[in-house]
Amino acid sequence: MPSRPKARGSRAAVRLSAAGDSTPILWYSSASSTESPHSKRCLTTLRASRVSLPNTGACLYPPEPPMSSLMKSLTLRLTGAAFAAALLAPAARAQVVLSEIAFTTNAQWIEVHNAGTKDVDLSNWSIYHAASSTPGTHWYPFPAQTTIKPGAYLRVHWLAPLQANTPTDIYTGQSIHHFLFGLSAVALDPTRGALALYNTQNNSLMNNPASIQDWVSWGTTGFARESLAITAKRWTSGSFAPASTGNPLPSLAYDYTTVGKPSSAREWILDSSPTPGRDNVGNASVTVIGRPCQQSSNPSFAAALVTTGLPIKGNENFAMGIDRKLNAGEIAVQILAFSPDAMGSISFYGCPIYANIMTAFYTSIVPAVGGRAEVNYGKLGVSGVKFSSVWAVIDPNRGLLTMTNALELRFGD
Repeated sequence: MPSRPKARGSRAAVRLSAAGDSTPILWYSSASSTESPHSKRCLTTLRASRVSLPNTGACLYPPEPPMSSLMKSLTLRLTGAAFAAALLAPAARAQVVLSEIAFTTNAQWIEVHNAGTKDVDLSNWSIYHAASSTPGTHWYPFPAQTTIKPGAYLRVHWLAPLQANTPTDIYTGQSIHHFLFGLSAVALDPTRGALALYNTQNNSLMNNPASIQDWVSWGTTGFARESLAITAKRWTSGSFAPASTGNPLPSLAYDYTTVGKPSSAREWILDSSPTPGRDNVGNASVTVIGRPCQQSSNPSFAAALVTTGLPIKGNENFAMGIDRKLNAGEIAVQILAFSPDAMGSISFYGCPIYANIMTAFYTSIVPAVGGRAEVNYGKLGVSGVKFSSVWAVIDPNRGLLTMTNALELRFGD
């Protein structure tokens, strides 16, 4: 999958970078005296599954264009063709990737997606399954003459009885003879395991990091050959996607639009609405608008509005909140509006509000859970709508205010 894009902006003041990564995506200027010292921290990116605000990291200064309203509404739209164009960077996912995993008993499948622009012959490829049970390692060889076309999806029905394969569906069979090296196979455990795409079926190459094209661990870490995936930059050390729990069991789906450190668990989501043969994201998106502003010069008071995951239909973990814990005495207030205000034309105590408050339809104090002010919209079952949100963090005892950037949320349908 693509490496992190570097958008262009004006002279450095606000750095955009992905969660857990100090590598900057964008620097953005700050001219107003009311602008936040948050300008030394990063904001967010469109469609980033989690954003943090580190203070460290070397940064580059791109050329300085004139300030414009467009620069106040930064949108990095990375879908289909944009991702294909950026494929195969040194630390990015490969052209053919693991897309979605279904754990339902007697109906398990592993979906593979060609995110590139060319046909890929999978005839000599294999799927590796690292399980917690003995012997713990299993390989399934793709059949001869298996080709996946650009943008196509291919489901491998795990331990399904043999039947005629098609360009979209392959059935592994259940006999030891249908798997490599006489190791047979075991069912996918929804609580823990790992899968990899190998570009070989040759036993002598299975310990070569270059053979691994993609990897995902879930439930825990430390599986056999996981270190090879880390060496190949197909996975991040210590990272694992969430285990699948509940009834029915959600699938584990890859968020193709994630912009950030590639090949880590934060690009995988639990999806209660599996999408075999389709994009896992659909029309869901998050757009960053404006930038934070605060009255206090204390950087600990700065706050940006961020999300966990994307507002994909079925993603029950999607949440929105500020990027830090509340300080003692602070309260957080969310404002929901039908439309954004990229110009920030209305100000409150000197801080622009990047949501059109004339279209506001809901305002509430957000209770802090574990010190964090966050709202889980995924569990509310919201779908097929679009609205904007901006938050205020207020310290009434000291009379201090922080206004966050705004987010425009499009919930998938």
